[in-house]
Amino acid sequence: MDELLESGFRGSEVKIVEKMIMTLDEIEQDTDEKLAAILHKIFDVEKDLSSIEVMFLYKLVQWIGELADHAQTVGARLQILIAR
Repeated sequence: MDELLESGFRGSEVKIVEKMIMTLDEIEQDTDEKLAAILHKIFDVEKDLSSIEVMFLYKLVQWIGELADHAQTVGARLQILIAR
């Protein structure tokens, strides 16, 4: 990021950051798919766990999903900065 800022959001650094943003988008989509699979697995074993454990697991999955969404949002905003 320092090098991108020093280059004035131009040059080869922009291409590197754009590639990183594309990778971030792919990771976020992959995360969504994996979280959906995890939710199905939690649902399957729900009856064998205590209510607190189930609530914690669902909340944990939600937090991971939100973290991935926030990372993608940061990437999108960075892309807007680069485009200007």
